[in-house]
Amino acid sequence: MKTIISLTSIPSRFKYIGKTLDSLLAQDMKVDKIILYVPKYYKRFNEKLNKLPPVPKGIVAKFSDTDYGPATKILPAVKDFLNKDVRIIFCDDDRIYPKNLVSTLISASKKRPNDVIALEGRDIKDLSKFNWEGKDYPRATVVQKNYVYRIKRALSLGLWKPRKNMKSGYADTFGGFGGVLVYPKFFNKNCFQIPKECWMNDDIWISGQFEINKVKIWITQAKEVSEASRNQGRNALGDETHHDKARANVNNVAIKYLRETNGIWKN
Repeated sequence: MKTIISLTSIPSRFKYIGKTLDSLLAQDMKVDKIILYVPKYYKRFNEKLNKLPPVPKGIVAKFSDTDYGPATKILPAVKDFLNKDVRIIFCDDDRIYPKNLVSTLISASKKRPNDVIALEGRDIKDLSKFNWEGKDYPRATVVQKNYVYRIKRALSLGLWKPRKNMKSGYADTFGGFGGVLVYPKFFNKNCFQIPKECWMNDDIWISGQFEINKVKIWITQAKEVSEASRNQGRNALGDETHHDKARANVNNVAIKYLRETNGIWKN
C-alpha cells in the first residue's frame, strides 16, 4: 500500500515552510509522495496565485482548483486518490515533525485499520460549551507533566514548551497539527460541501463527517510530538474573526451547526 503525505499553505507562509517540508522528507519510514496543495485562488485573502511556490526536491507542489480553506490540506488528496489503495497522512504547515511521525501512525493503523489515527485530539466538551463526550472507550487523555518536563522548562527559562502528549484512546475530534492518517474510503461527497459555519474549522468539520460516517478517531500515544516552526502564528486562523464570531467562538458555531444539521454529538 502506498503512503501519501498531504498538506497546504498560504502565501505568507511559503517563505518559512522549508523546515516543515524538510522534517517530512527526513522520516524514518519512506513515503511514496509528499504533496503541497495550494489553491489557485484564496477566498480568505481574495488573492489569485499565478505560480506554484518553490519546494525542495522530493516535494510535489500542486494547484487545487477549489479552496477548501484549511481543509485543503486533505480534501484535494482524497479526490486525487479516491478508490486507490493508499493511506494519506495530512499535517500542518507550521509544525516541525519528528522522524517517527509516519512510522508511528502506520504502526497504529495496522492495529486499527478501520479507525482514523491521530497524535492529537480532544472531546467536544473540552472544545466548546456543549457537554458531550463519545461513548467509545478507552478515552484519550493528556499525559501529565513529569519532573523531566519541569527541569527542561526551568533550564530554558520558560522558553521550552512542547505540545502536550496524549495517552492512547478515542476522541471526538482530531488535531490536524499533530499529524493524522486516513484512507480515502473514510470520506463521502458531503465532506467537500463545507458550509460557511465550518469553513474555517477543518478539524471539527472533518471530524464531524467521520462521526456521521461512523468512523472512529483513535489517538495514539507517541514518543515524540511536533514542535512549532516560524510559521506558527503567521496569519493564524486563531487571530481572525469569522462571520462576526470571535475565533474563540468558532468551535461553538461549527459544532452547533453539525449538531443541528446532522444530529451528531448530542444525547
